[in-house]
Amino acid sequence: MRKGMLITGMVLLVIAIALFAIGFTGAAKVIGTPSSSPKTISLSPGDEILIGSVEAGTALGMVYNDSLNKPLGVNYTSPGYLSTTQVDGLYVVTYAPLSGVGDLYLVNNYTTTVSVTYRVISISASSGLITSGVMIFLSIVIGIVGLILTILGAVLKPRH
Repeated sequence: MRKGMLITGMVLLVIAIALFAIGFTGAAKVIGTPSSSPKTISLSPGDEILIGSVEAGTALGMVYNDSLNKPLGVNYTSPGYLSTTQVDGLYVVTYAPLSGVGDLYLVNNYTTTVSVTYRVISISASSGLITSGVMIFLSIVIGIVGLILTILGAVLKPRH
């Protein structure tokens, strides 16, 4: 057993665990919590509702389901990234304008009235998310190196 290598590996493992915990906690704070309680509304054919306004560098997310179990139309006022995905009967919409301020609208594009239940989430795409991602990545690399050093320190025979 090589005590120096074993101790170094164990210290690196502890550092990796701490970095991972800090990065994960930071990412959870940046992504945020729902900014509203669930709301239920009724939209007549062609009606729309303003979900929220968002600045460049921030994303606006929403989760909704509707009485038709079909995706509703989504409009936005400023060019940007828009994603709509269906997950377990819920529709997840994410919108991030490229510049300026953008408004996100949910539109009933069907010929019948629809009941919609939705929840809005604000997501900050700031450097905090990047920092958290880097910390998590570094924790994985440091953890692998620490694990290898710990194993080698425990297995290798001491020098004479």
